[in-house]
Amino acid sequence: MGLFSKKQWQAPAGVDINQAGVPLGIPERTMLHECEQVEYLWCDKVVHESLDPQLFYPVELINNGNSVAVKMSGAHVANIAPRALGIAVEALRRSGGNKAVGMLEPGKPERKTSRILVRVA
Repeated sequence: MGLFSKKQWQAPAGVDINQAGVPLGIPERTMLHECEQVEYLWCDKVVHESLDPQLFYPVELINNGNSVAVKMSGAHVANIAPRALGIAVEALRRSGGNKAVGMLEPGKPERKTSRILVRVA
């Protein structure tokens, strides 16, 4: 690797819906669509050849003042959609205000956005 070469970004391991809540503190196999402790929010479409559109991947939400960034394995991959900022603020507030854990679902190719599962309560 040369001085100016870029290290190839590596996506983390994905999990299925049954384990997606575990990093958020939700028990395994919880019906997340019915769980009042979690919400989905939306971000720019995240596309990478190593991401399975039907799995969930750990991400970090970063408060940037007037926007919320989404980082995966340390790389900025998206921004939270303006219509989802309220939910992002709830998740950030629960985690101390600056950073929050989420689980990104890239979504099928025909979708225009990706979804992020976050804990809000």
